[in-house]
Amino acid sequence: MKAIVIGAGFGGIAAALRLCAKGYQVSLIDRCAGLGGRAQIFERDGFKHDAGPTVITAPFLFEELFSLFNEKFDDYVRLVPLTPWYRFHFSDNSYFNYGGTFEETMAEIARIEPNDCNGYRNLLAQSERIFNVGFIKLSAVSFHRLSTMLKQIPALLRLRSQDTVWKFVARYIKNPKLRQAFSIQPLLVGGNPFDTTSIYGLIHYLERAHGVHFAMGGTSSITNALGDLMMRQGINIQLNTTISQINIDDGVASGVTLEDGTIISADLIVSNADPAHLYTSMIKKEKQAKSARLKLANAEFSMGLFVLYFGTTRQYPDVAHHTIWLGERYKELLADIFDHKKLSQDFSLYLHRPTATDPSFAPAGCDSFYVLCPVPNLKGAIDWDLQGPLLQERIVRALDETILPGLRDTITSDFIMTPENFRTDYLSAFGAGFSVSPIFRQSAWFRFHNKAEGIENLFLVGAGTHPGAGLPGVLCSAKVIDSLVPSVKTVKEALENKKALKALKAADLVLSAKGKTFYWAREWMTPVHAARATRLYGFCRYVDDIADEGDLVIDPHLALNLIISDILMGSSKDSKTADFINLMRECNISESLVVSFIEGIISDLGDVLITNEESLIQYCYQVAGTVGAMMCKVLDCHNRVAISHAIDLGIAMQLTNISRDVVEDAISGRCYLPATLINHLKPAQLVEPSPESKLIVEKCIYSLLKTADTYYKSGENGLSYLSFDSRFSILLASRIYSAIGIKIINQKDFYWRGRVTVSRLSKFLISFRTLIFLPFNYYFWFKCASHDTKLHGALTMFLKAKI
Repeated sequence: MKAIVIGAGFGGIAAALRLCAKGYQVSLIDRCAGLGGRAQIFERDGFKHDAGPTVITAPFLFEELFSLFNEKFDDYVRLVPLTPWYRFHFSDNSYFNYGGTFEETMAEIARIEPNDCNGYRNLLAQSERIFNVGFIKLSAVSFHRLSTMLKQIPALLRLRSQDTVWKFVARYIKNPKLRQAFSIQPLLVGGNPFDTTSIYGLIHYLERAHGVHFAMGGTSSITNALGDLMMRQGINIQLNTTISQINIDDGVASGVTLEDGTIISADLIVSNADPAHLYTSMIKKEKQAKSARLKLANAEFSMGLFVLYFGTTRQYPDVAHHTIWLGERYKELLADIFDHKKLSQDFSLYLHRPTATDPSFAPAGCDSFYVLCPVPNLKGAIDWDLQGPLLQERIVRALDETILPGLRDTITSDFIMTPENFRTDYLSAFGAGFSVSPIFRQSAWFRFHNKAEGIENLFLVGAGTHPGAGLPGVLCSAKVIDSLVPSVKTVKEALENKKALKALKAADLVLSAKGKTFYWAREWMTPVHAARATRLYGFCRYVDDIADEGDLVIDPHLALNLIISDILMGSSKDSKTADFINLMRECNISESLVVSFIEGIISDLGDVLITNEESLIQYCYQVAGTVGAMMCKVLDCHNRVAISHAIDLGIAMQLTNISRDVVEDAISGRCYLPATLINHLKPAQLVEPSPESKLIVEKCIYSLLKTADTYYKSGENGLSYLSFDSRFSILLASRIYSAIGIKIINQKDFYWRGRVTVSRLSKFLISFRTLIFLPFNYYFWFKCASHDTKLHGALTMFLKAKI
């Protein structure tokens, strides 16, 4: 199977390697002359400059890529730990060395503000808690399903992720200078510390746990090592090649069209392009999902970057490898950059001096530098042809007067990049340095999804998708793809199992036509759970239809008993029964449970008469409670308490069905209303009832629906035993079904006026209301310790068997 990766940035390279390890034939295509995307290397007059990321904080992510092929990253790249990690230079010419050992950092804090030592210790502890959730648990998880996001709400609220990074730091640190130093990290991924979610506070612990490193030879030494690894694994690399369009047929990505018109087909495509460029220029508007267009229309983009590269004819040994040069204004300057899109006369800078660690970046006796200055992106009306040289002059003057004395006389081989270069060279929307901003409303599910919205077989990696910008972020985005894309072996095994696929498709058609409530609710499930639940529902409908619709060739009694025989033998020539037997094995569904269900359906054949409420509950258990128990198992929940609650939900739904199908059942000669509650009325008397009979039946139905409410409540009390995706789907199905009961009660002359249903609009409103009140649903989040055994008082004879 063939895969195309668009863009050879770190996200694209990592995705290509991970797909290759899964058995795909991978082609990596990029419009640049070299690998690395923005991580290019510039050489001029003997001076070298890294154009891309220079801070390595998570080397284990590179090690993972090499270990996929039983190789070691450190056999090819030498990483050097830095001390300090960063030197902060303040406007009053004071400084703060951040990094090194914990004790060294504490000593530096004490030198500036002794009272903040405990605050930093607490900040680091909270950062570790955020890291354990935000990085360890979520950085490689796809958020293309809202249910994944909802599942994390309690943890995110506990971590106060709605706070900004600045609020997070200010909670622990009081000194103004240290607050600036400890809140600067979002700027390294394109965010404003006063807007960026405090989830990015995890960077403090990431740096403390794994250090800050520099790759000898520069970032290009990493891209070269990765390029050689790809060559050894047979990945096809095409540089200087621009892809103009992704080809989509019937909602499925099928290949790409190059700028010269060449079409290349593929089974799946991974885009490392800026998502804004992808959805604006590479995918036709009519092929896009509305959600993607909505995100694009309301997107806020990261800052722009003005980068000055230069050498010096002398060395500056007192300047650290990484220096953060802070101007007099902090919050106000950031507001000019991010909010007002205004190029101020003042600035703050990041200064990179690689020659502090690797002398090969400059000729002997010289230094190599680049200065990164955060500026507004191209949404600001700035003429960079005019302002670029002026800003360069101001930066050189400021550095000359502070940490690089004599710079105006020693600077050489200088050149600049502006947001205009980022737009033209890297196709970055609005020349943004880091794609969309890392604000809360553009994080996780709200960010561009790793699994393209509305388009099958198209996936996204890179700064603009989850988890975000920065080297750890883009490398983890490829891990997300790894979790979404099955191996070639898995795909082939699935394709070879045509009978199972055919059965699933047939079950899906049945579900869409005859099980609209569950068809709606299952959309929240994972694909595996949704497929299993669909197969279960398809089989149950198949059995039910044999009883309801009959067969001209085989007597329904005989047909259903043959299915029981096949179930007990564990094999069947009937494709639907054979698929269900496989499902039973997959999910450990007992034979006795299935046989009880089919025997309940057999009892529907011929005239049906329910004597009392106890026999009604027994019947509801057989035809629906058993299905609830089986559904619990196909959703990977085998807890006995959970199964008891699932049985109750099935019983509640069957009571609702009985209450809305009185006339339809009576026409077929069946009456499921307890004879003791309707004065032993015959089915024929229910079709055209007398006024007195109507009142009796109405009272009976009202009583059954009240009983159903008790079972609905018990059913929902067991939701927290299920996985989160299944939990919400089952809750939704329960609420939609219970809404049918409410509608029956509220509708005058109800049971003989036709079958009561819930409209698609009503289902949407129920879904929305259920979602809004989800945080207040106690048993959705916390387990119910026990089950009310009184509800199963009539079921003793059934529950003795293995469930």
